[in-house]
Amino acid sequence: VALMHTKGDQARAADWLFSRENLEADVAAIKNEQTAAKSEQKNITDGKAQYELMAIVSHLGKQTAHGHYVAHIKKDDKWYFFNDNKVAISQEPPFGHGYLYIFKRKQ
Repeated sequence: VALMHTKGDQARAADWLFSRENLEADVAAIKNEQTAAKSEQKNITDGKAQYELMAIVSHLGKQTAHGHYVAHIKKDDKWYFFNDNKVAISQEPPFGHGYLYIFKRKQ
């Protein structure tokens, strides 16, 4: 308990232990605080963790050191292909061949 209270500092933990007038009561109080904090953490929720695929970065070429990276981005339920100078509707986004997938958490 002393090490946890002093964040692992051994010298401070020893000092803390020897400076207590009622060590048992102080240890019990800290344990009660820890139990209450754990109980509060269990009650915290921010909803279901559901995500939606929003973008795919893929590579055109035989090797990652050579070739070209492009992006397919979803907007208003349509997929768009982004190349250096061109944006077009993507007919078949490369869902299984992405280099990087970007997700957005659903509300």
